[in-house]
Amino acid sequence: MKELQRHIDAFEIYFKKKQEGNDTAKAITLASLECGFSETSLYTWKKEFDWDGREAIRAAEINKKVEEKTDSTIIENKTKYLSFYHKLLDKLKKDGFNIDIKSPRDLDLVVKGALLLQGEYTEHTKITDEHDHTFDKDLQNKILEEEGYDKE
Repeated sequence: MKELQRHIDAFEIYFKKKQEGNDTAKAITLASLECGFSETSLYTWKKEFDWDGREAIRAAEINKKVEEKTDSTIIENKTKYLSFYHKLLDKLKKDGFNIDIKSPRDLDLVVKGALLLQGEYTEHTKITDEHDHTFDKDLQNKILEEEGYDKE
């Protein structure tokens, strides 16, 4: 079957319905109503023209663009916040506010403030467990024997 404009238009409607969060059956039903072709026809075209493959490619392209835009927005916001933070510190200093760093705690507060504005972590936690992860050789050998393996 040769793909015609009506097939392309039906796919576009179907794809839009899928992107709105509808499952396949609901998207086919809605697209069928909107474009005026039967659900059977749309299912046939879906298979014949690989709508699933097209949908996956298109969705991946859209997701990549959204991700790039989101990353760009996050970077812009971090830059603005950090710039604002520096301007605020400069203004406080000009207004006579003492922001001299006289102790490790003062430095810690300034650095943590800047990190928070950049969306970075200010604390690191080491997670450990209290279990001994060494093997019990006797138990290991017994299991190997039961499984039919030679001890070695």
